[in-house]
Amino acid sequence: MLYQAFPYLNLTQTHVSGLDMDLASRFDIGSAGRLNASLNYSHTFHYIFGIAGDSVDLAGTHGPQIISGDTGNPKDRATASLAWDLGPWNVTASVNYVGTYNLTDPTSGFNTCQFAIESGGVLGPQLTRFPGTFPAAAAPLLQYCDVKSFTDVDLYARYAFNKNWEVHGSIMNVFGTQPPVDLQTYGAAPGDAPYSPAMAQAGAVGRFFNVGATYTF
Repeated sequence: MLYQAFPYLNLTQTHVSGLDMDLASRFDIGSAGRLNASLNYSHTFHYIFGIAGDSVDLAGTHGPQIISGDTGNPKDRATASLAWDLGPWNVTASVNYVGTYNLTDPTSGFNTCQFAIESGGVLGPQLTRFPGTFPAAAAPLLQYCDVKSFTDVDLYARYAFNKNWEVHGSIMNVFGTQPPVDLQTYGAAPGDAPYSPAMAQAGAVGRFFNVGATYTF
């Protein structure tokens, strides 16, 4: 019998540094009710990924594809909310922000934006049959080297008739913000649509309404 052994060998290491911040405050506005404000913010200074004796900083890039599922690795993410309470009423507005990142991913050999578009992700197979032969007609795609930031706003309201009954409704992505173009990701369906569902799925869905009622026994 002929066989070949492939033993596992751990050659990777990861060092991450960043800032996580949570702020919350409550304001009593007298007969007009109460306001509750909160902010959650995360910033990555460095995402040092070591593999096979080398290391790269992946903060703000599309890597590491082999771990993240090719979702992208923005340096900045934040969620801010403001809630108003008055008797049976609660109205909350939330703003969700995902910062920009580029298409490169050194862990996959995509060291330049052009190579990332040409060889990986959504449009690579359609652009060229052979890596390194980026067609002139595709040059406008280079404007998408950086995936733009994405911000969407959600609105939620609730009215409690009593301790058992309440009605509620929400509008997700109130302004119908479109997702930014991401030509490197492979995760968007159908047909490998050029956006990151992990970062901007609300933009792909668009403005979404929900109304319901809850009864507690």
